[in-house]
Amino acid sequence: MGNTRFIMSMLLLNLAVSFSTRTRTNMHTDQAALLALKARVISDPYKLLINWSSATSVYNWVGVTCGSRHRRVTALNLTDMNLSGTVPPNMGNLSFLSWLDMTNNDFRGLLAVQLSNLHRLKFISMFNNSFSGEISSWFGYFPKLRYLYLSFNNFTGQIPKALSNCKKIEIIAMVSNAIKVNLPKEMGNLTKLQFLDLQDNLIQGQIPSDIFDRMSRLQQIYLDINRFDGEISMILFKFKEKQSMLYYKNALNHIFRPLALKMNPENMLFPPKSYSSKAASSFRIQIQLVPLSCTCGKIEGEKHQA
Repeated sequence: MGNTRFIMSMLLLNLAVSFSTRTRTNMHTDQAALLALKARVISDPYKLLINWSSATSVYNWVGVTCGSRHRRVTALNLTDMNLSGTVPPNMGNLSFLSWLDMTNNDFRGLLAVQLSNLHRLKFISMFNNSFSGEISSWFGYFPKLRYLYLSFNNFTGQIPKALSNCKKIEIIAMVSNAIKVNLPKEMGNLTKLQFLDLQDNLIQGQIPSDIFDRMSRLQQIYLDINRFDGEISMILFKFKEKQSMLYYKNALNHIFRPLALKMNPENMLFPPKSYSSKAASSFRIQIQLVPLSCTCGKIEGEKHQA
C-alpha cells in the first residue's frame, strides 16, 4: 500500500511538472531567469549583482559561468554574497545548469517545483540559508546529482523516498533542519553514497536494519542529535572503506563511538570550506568503532581522546 501511494504521488508530481514548465529555453530565457532572481533579491549589501542587467552580457555577470559549446548558463555561484530574497520559478529555465551554489546567504521560502527541470545538476548547495517547507520529491529528478548540501536551513517533513533515484549521489548533508519521521529504507539504493550527515534534526524511529547493506562505498556517517531508537545494526561493521561513523545523543540502546586513528587525508571526503567553517565539529578524523553502553542518558565505557 505504501509503495502504491509513493508511485501515485510521483506520477502526479511528474504531471504537475510537465504541465507547468513547458518552456523552450535558450540564452534569452537564461538571462530572464537570472534577472527574475535579481528582482527577488531584497538585499545585496556588497552590490555584487549590480552588473546583472540587460545592458551587460550574461557572460560577464558576477557568479555566472556560461558554456562555450551551447552558449548557455552552466554554473551559478552565489557563495558568501550575503544576499537576501527568494528563488523565483523562472530558475527552472536554466536547463543547462550543472552547478548551483547558494551557500551562506539568506534566501528563504519554499523551493518552486519548476526547479525539477534542472536535470543536468551535479552539485546543489543551499547550505546556511533560510529555506523552509518540505524537501520535495522532485529532488529525485536529478539523475546526474552527486553532491547535495541542504544543511542549516528550516526544512521540515521527511527525507523523500524519491531521493533514492539519484543513483550517482556521493554526498548528502542535511544538518540542522527540522526533518522528522524515520530514515526511508529506499536510501539503501544509493550505492555510490560516501558521506551522509543528518545531524541535529528530529528524525525518529528505528534505523532500518538493511539500509546500509548495499552502501559499500559509505565512509562517513553522522546521525547524532536526533531521536532514533532501537539497535544499530551490526551491518555497520561490513563497510569495506569506512573511515568514520558517529552515533550519540540519541535514544539508541547501543551506541558506537569511533576512535581517532591515523589515516590517509587524501581519502577524506570534505564538503566546501564554508561548510566546515560552521560545522567544524562534524569533521573529525575517526575510523575505528568500539561498542559502548548507554545507561540513563550517560555513555559508559573507556574514554579516548581524539
